[in-house]
Amino acid sequence: MKKCIPLLLLLLTLTQNAIALTEFPRHIDPSTAPSTTNILDYLTLLHTSSMYLAELNINRAINMTSTLREAAIPQQFRDIFNRTLQLYTLFTVEINMSIRYTNLSEEALKSNDLDKCGSLILAAQQHLGNAEQLYTQTRDVLNYLVGAGGAVEETIKSTLNNMEKAISFIRNRIDAVSKELEERRHLLLKEVELEVKVNKSKVFYGDFIEIRGRVEDPLGAPLGNRTIAIYYNATIYRNTSALWLVQSSAQGFFRASVPVKACGVIAIRIAFIPQGFDANVYRYTEKVVNVTSLCIEPTISVHMQQPLLIGANNSMCIESSIPNLRVNISSKGLALSKQVELSTHTTCLGILIPANVSEGMYRVDIFSEAERGVPPKALHIYVNVSRLDANLSIEHPTTFFVGVPQSICVKTSVNSSVEIMLIELGRVVALKSSNSCTDLLLPISYLGTQLDLEIHVTPYNATYRSKVVKISMQVLDPIPIAVTVLIIILMVLVYGRGGARISSAVMAIQRRSETIYQILSPVIKEFVDFVKALTGVGIEAHMTLREYVNSALDRAPQEMRSALLAALRIAENILYGPPTHVEELVKRLKEVLSGLVRVLRL
Repeated sequence: MKKCIPLLLLLLTLTQNAIALTEFPRHIDPSTAPSTTNILDYLTLLHTSSMYLAELNINRAINMTSTLREAAIPQQFRDIFNRTLQLYTLFTVEINMSIRYTNLSEEALKSNDLDKCGSLILAAQQHLGNAEQLYTQTRDVLNYLVGAGGAVEETIKSTLNNMEKAISFIRNRIDAVSKELEERRHLLLKEVELEVKVNKSKVFYGDFIEIRGRVEDPLGAPLGNRTIAIYYNATIYRNTSALWLVQSSAQGFFRASVPVKACGVIAIRIAFIPQGFDANVYRYTEKVVNVTSLCIEPTISVHMQQPLLIGANNSMCIESSIPNLRVNISSKGLALSKQVELSTHTTCLGILIPANVSEGMYRVDIFSEAERGVPPKALHIYVNVSRLDANLSIEHPTTFFVGVPQSICVKTSVNSSVEIMLIELGRVVALKSSNSCTDLLLPISYLGTQLDLEIHVTPYNATYRSKVVKISMQVLDPIPIAVTVLIIILMVLVYGRGGARISSAVMAIQRRSETIYQILSPVIKEFVDFVKALTGVGIEAHMTLREYVNSALDRAPQEMRSALLAALRIAENILYGPPTHVEELVKRLKEVLSGLVRVLRL
């Protein structure tokens, strides 16, 4: 076996280089692997080698593996079998090396050379770890063929099982040697004498207990400058088990004052921990003393209004079963930090929520401070922080006349700043107070048929929400109305006061206004033709221009509807508006139509 070691190491180096040059895995279809060809013969030889390996017959396993190098297999499966052979060969080498070091460690243990045995065990564990990694890689490669089923799949599973057996057998041997080595080392360690005393066996929570003791070697000589660890296992408030470290004096004495931070019976452990060279000479030694800690669990209950109002002083009341208990109240989101000492009855305090806090849910943390015999208590509550709505009323006309000043009044229940935004005119009107009125005057040049306003109300008191109200009012030009009235009066004078004549005259005027786009302005007809081409909806003789556009608007693309409405407003001003600025309106309508045509082409 020893003569084979140099050959195996050379083989290990060569196969590692071969693996680095091999590009794998490459996907293949497992279903194309026949179960009755030389592929199955190849896998059978590999399985036979793994059986010898499971019996730790390394020489026969290697000899069987060498016959696989000349096996003839289909070209599409050559890469996967070459990779399998490389990994399996390396696995065999690592198994052999771990066996060799395990054998040497057992010999060292028999000769009582414990240090040499420990180093050999480490080497055996390292090679076994390498073998486990190679087994995982081999398993992943062979799993490409598991889908073939039948004898191929059964042979692969049995091969992998044999490899696992080899690993398990060596691991058990290594564990057995390691366990016996640890037991022999422990038997060689010297027992340390540890004396411990505490000044109290019953204390209140928060008290200190004094621990004194001495550490000596088996012959009674003091062990100076050694580490003594003191810790206890119990329910700890706020943190886990605490740990204190003290050093023994030159005479081996140690002393520590330890706070009690738990309730009930506490098992305090005092331990001598060998460090450095001591770890090879002395054993770990500990003593346990029980101390009873007396506690009164505090109860805390909180009552507060919901929701908390921003910018207001809110009330919070706290009750506790412990008189004069100090409590800390905090919340990061609310910029809250208070400390209060609770009386024997309910204690109430004011909580001011800053004006810059946003509405929502916030966590409030309440911690009571520890006292003698009273452990700390933590309480977390969630509060809703909100603002109130201010009462608001707006008085405005339903119809706005161009060139005629009209009043808008805004009244609120709290002092506020009020701004009226005229969206289409780009103007802002600020009211002097929240309960006042202002006159709005639309210029004669205003061409829209409706007026859109936004009224912004911002309360000075942060407890109330700001509000935005949108209003739309119909806009009428009094000049065309006056002309129509004069025409009606003239017709009354000409045709008499008969109801039938007046009615027929009015209908004649309406029919003319409805069909005027066909007679008066070619640009209006161009607009109608564009809407018809865009939506496929034709205008009827009884329709006004607005009725026609509204009937066709649902069939227009979403992104073009606002532009069509803007064109409609201009067209209505051309038809029904004053005769001034007609040329400018015609020019604007043509520009809008040109833009719509460009958008349609895109």
